[in-house]
Amino acid sequence: MSSTTRITFFLSGLIPALLAGSFILDVVTPLGVAVCILYLLPLALTVWIGAQRSPFLVAGNSGRLTAIGLFVSPQAFLQLAIINRSMMLVTLAATALLIWSEKKNRASRPGSEDQNPHGRRAETLVENVGETSR
Repeated sequence: MSSTTRITFFLSGLIPALLAGSFILDVVTPLGVAVCILYLLPLALTVWIGAQRSPFLVAGNSGRLTAIGLFVSPQAFLQLAIINRSMMLVTLAATALLIWSEKKNRASRPGSEDQNPHGRRAETLVENVGETSR
């Protein structure tokens, strides 16, 4: 199993666990506390997953959990919670778009590796150093 496959496998388990943990914390915390910001962590981890649609899947699930948390969390400052969660939905969408754009650009570069953008350059550097030292 290659290191890229192991990282993808590990993140495929870690991301749902982080989503579940964020949701549990969101449900337990009263409205008005911006716990939903924790949904950005699993979204940020999609940078290292090979599928280009993964940021949208995680952002969509995070958005659903954010909306559910609005109705399930203990009531406190409802107006503040609606504003916080609305801004969070916009932030999730914008972050997913940025990650998707980066993945698309990384995949379209000639000679680049989709999973490890520095891999090809690092191999070339090691080869050049080996040749110059002889």
